[in-house]
Amino acid sequence: MKSIDIKKSVYALASVDGETATLTMYGDIYEKRPVDWWTDEPIEGDFILLDEFLDDLDEIRRCRSLTIRMNSYGGDANVANVIHNRLRELARGGMETVCIVDGVAMSGGSLIMCACDRVEVNPSSLIMIHNAWGFFFGGYNAAELLELAAQLDAFDKIRMTVLTVAGDTPETRRALLACDEMLANIVNYSKAESLLFTCERLEGQLRVQFSDDGVFFDPTAYYAEEKEFESLDSGGMGLGMIAQIASAMFYERKNGRNVNTFFFPLQNDTTHLTSS
Repeated sequence: MKSIDIKKSVYALASVDGETATLTMYGDIYEKRPVDWWTDEPIEGDFILLDEFLDDLDEIRRCRSLTIRMNSYGGDANVANVIHNRLRELARGGMETVCIVDGVAMSGGSLIMCACDRVEVNPSSLIMIHNAWGFFFGGYNAAELLELAAQLDAFDKIRMTVLTVAGDTPETRRALLACDEMLANIVNYSKAESLLFTCERLEGQLRVQFSDDGVFFDPTAYYAEEKEFESLDSGGMGLGMIAQIASAMFYERKNGRNVNTFFFPLQNDTTHLTSS
């Protein structure tokens, strides 16, 4: 295999023998380079940008092992999810993935770190994994702020429900990524006023169900045909990730509600919890 030597301002990707690759990943994570609100000019800084990063990652897809050297404060959660998912895709194809935290792995950086099969942390390094949070700009009254807080709280409730039912395992963390993406789609696009989430572990699988009273949307129809990654919009990237992680997904419109059911492979056991 050919040797690879890619150098960007915030990361370097190299493979001398075509079998092993090293990715030095230093910088903040964004879909595209951020711009100054006042001048509309690109902001100077060290940024890992989604499109060019994935193009470069594709260059080493046939390597047998990948070592990531991490120093990132995080950035765009959706972009970190996509990178996490692509790394897991490489791992499922047989590539061994290792992350070495040279400095910090915070927020979205920690999400990418968790995609690796093995993580090595230096004694002076720092890992930060936090609850759901976001930036809000503009003027809000108390009721609007409470609504925003409730949306963030929903992410944390679903996370705790799944962890209580299925435990903290690599399979559960992949299921949580899918649940986070589904909830983000409901919060951002459905205009729903109520959401019911149920989670059950049975017959070697984790079964989760989202029921919302929002506008009609069938994610299984959207992703019925296999699509090239580059052709997906940001919402499609999330739905594509769900389709890859779930062993099965079903949709029905029932009594004016969207009912989405997903199955994820787990070990046998039976527990049932509901969160609303």
